[in-house]
Amino acid sequence: MKATYRLDDRTLTLEAEALPDGRLRVTLPNGEERAVTARRLPDDRIEVRDGDRVFVVPLTRAGSGRGNAVTVGWEGAAYAFTAEAPGRRAADGAGSGARSGTLTAPMVGVVAEVLAAKGDRVAAHQNLVVVEAMKVLARVEAPFAGVVRAVHVRPGDRVEHGQALAEVEPETGAAQ
Repeated sequence: MKATYRLDDRTLTLEAEALPDGRLRVTLPNGEERAVTARRLPDDRIEVRDGDRVFVVPLTRAGSGRGNAVTVGWEGAAYAFTAEAPGRRAADGAGSGARSGTLTAPMVGVVAEVLAAKGDRVAAHQNLVVVEAMKVLARVEAPFAGVVRAVHVRPGDRVEHGQALAEVEPETGAAQ
């Protein structure tokens, strides 16, 4: 799984790969690799074990509908991260003002839920597909209000990073 986040004006990339012994090989933004175990605690904290060291990190998510923002507490400070899923970046357009409605998988995983069907009218930032990897859920949102033109996956499908999941077309006159 590879995820890209924004922290202030910096872009950080974090990679994680499941190891046969149940640990995760994590590649940090500075290139350092660590083999760790991680588990979510019931009170919105994450426990990370790195050898003999144990870190318990508070975690909060942004309000409903904008589930890609996470705040992590570390050593008395709070850091707000915003996930940059490939589908979201593609939807923003690249300088020309054009907007793509092709939603892509933010990571390698399995489709946990498909929340829209072809022909559905959707609101901007409405969750359309949920991808799961290593007990992490990534919600893929509509980049703008529109109509679902195609859904390319079903629950249980294995997807690759960047694979097309669905397509949304802007509605004529829809607020974007």
